[in-house]
Amino acid sequence: ASVEPDGKLTQGCYIKGRGEVSCKKCGFSAHTEISLAYSGVIESIKAGKKILLSSRRLVHA
Repeated sequence: ASVEPDGKLTQGCYIKGRGEVSCKKCGFSAHTEISLAYSGVIESIKAGKKILLSSRRLVHA
């Protein structure tokens, strides 16, 4: 949920009503998956694992 300046809670798309919506450029879906994974939703954890393990990018710490 997003909190509007007037205190109203909004579910879903946090851009809707604030400007031009471009779902292709938005990170909402990824943010949702990460939130679900942190909440223990096994399907989201598996999806994240699959994406990370299929990546050929090297991560440097």
